[in-house]
Amino acid sequence: MKPRTLVRQCLALTIFHSKKTTPLAPTSAAELHALLLTSGHLRYYGLHPLFMLYCASGRPSSAHNLLAQMPQPPPVSFSNSLLRSYIDLGCHREALAVYSAMRAFDHLTFPFAAKACAGLRLVRHGRGVHCRALTSGFGGDTYVQNALISMYMSCGDVDAAEAVFGAMRNRTVVSWNAVIAGCIKNGYAGTALEVFGEMVADGVGIDRATVVSVLPACAQAKDLNTGRSVHRLVEEKGLGDYVAVKNALIDMYGKCRSLEDARRSLEIATGLIDVYAKAGDLDAAWALFQWLPEKDVVAWTTVIAGYGIHGHARTATLLYDRMVESGVKPNTVTVATLLYACSHAGMIDEGLQLFKDMRVRGLMPNGEHYSCLVDMLGRAGRIEEAHRLIQDMPFEPSTSVWGVLLGACVLHKNVEFGEVAAKHLFQLDPENTGNYVLLGNIYAAADRWRDVQDVRRMMVERGLIKEPGSSLVEARPEQCGTAMS
Repeated sequence: MKPRTLVRQCLALTIFHSKKTTPLAPTSAAELHALLLTSGHLRYYGLHPLFMLYCASGRPSSAHNLLAQMPQPPPVSFSNSLLRSYIDLGCHREALAVYSAMRAFDHLTFPFAAKACAGLRLVRHGRGVHCRALTSGFGGDTYVQNALISMYMSCGDVDAAEAVFGAMRNRTVVSWNAVIAGCIKNGYAGTALEVFGEMVADGVGIDRATVVSVLPACAQAKDLNTGRSVHRLVEEKGLGDYVAVKNALIDMYGKCRSLEDARRSLEIATGLIDVYAKAGDLDAAWALFQWLPEKDVVAWTTVIAGYGIHGHARTATLLYDRMVESGVKPNTVTVATLLYACSHAGMIDEGLQLFKDMRVRGLMPNGEHYSCLVDMLGRAGRIEEAHRLIQDMPFEPSTSVWGVLLGACVLHKNVEFGEVAAKHLFQLDPENTGNYVLLGNIYAAADRWRDVQDVRRMMVERGLIKEPGSSLVEARPEQCGTAMS
């Protein structure tokens, strides 16, 4: 094949896969990049489609490098694509760095930036995003306002979220759902039920997200009557077939001590599986699972998780194989659940093979999968291999990944890689005193007391104070707390 023909086909393939919902594998994207670069056609023909291809295939760092080669400032749509790619992988700090460098914005930019702030619980940065949205003329955009409500709720600033909601002119069902879910997350079940009542009174139609948000409020408030009313709305709206709704109903009935209501409804049988599995009654969970006429990926994942968390990793693995054989495609949650089980059972080879098979099944590993794999290798004492895995990650490792490695180094008293993990954690999360304490424990186990003193001195210089541990004992009719230094 002539070189020019090969390049043209390469370009066509790049453009085609950059627009597909199932993108090309990152390694193949890198090969296309190399061919375009060596042929001299990258800058003139392939820069833009290759950028979008990297974003779609979970390689935002590679896309970020290409962005620097484009005319400055880059189109807003490109920066937004990069923001989305980082956020989808949980790389919120990198997303905020992209946002901070932007000089032009649109109505999609600020929801991505708000989500990054929510992921890091940076309410001050979130207020900055809010102010810039207002000054840029997008403060009244419903999509932006919904994202701001979710961000403020995630950061625990309920008053700010309610202020945004109160100022909205066009409240959608998403707006109402965000407030209800946020109130629940922050422990205001009564407020959530009040907002739900206003929503119904205003004639706003509920959806499954509403149901999944409001039923936990009924459970927290032990409001069985409202829960039953929501259940009737579920049946009227035809929302009972959604597994998430079934699970929310069974959770509500269980916490309201009315399991008979749950058992009378065949629609929420899948939710019962989860309840029995988490309670450790695996026989009942398995019997209900076998009774289900149709077993979707959520039902399979629920029963696999039940066996996995109770130490039956072999059984969980066999169930996974049976699920695949039955034609049900696993999702990223299924794989993460099984990786967790393999990690705690010491099934290293099985876990590694499961991770390798993800791309074959069209699944893109995310930060949670890498954390599970690092934890698995770390528990087995394969610290150096775990570190190599982190280095080979297609995106920047998060604090959870480095934290897992640091924990493994504490377990196996590995000073060398403990220092590496701690160094990254000090940069990513400098105010987390736990990381300093763990590094100090590693040094102490190695009798390196001078290094222990250096860590403590570093904490003092940075104004960090280790919070004392505490235990809570409930002694009728009062609670007694004990602090431990």
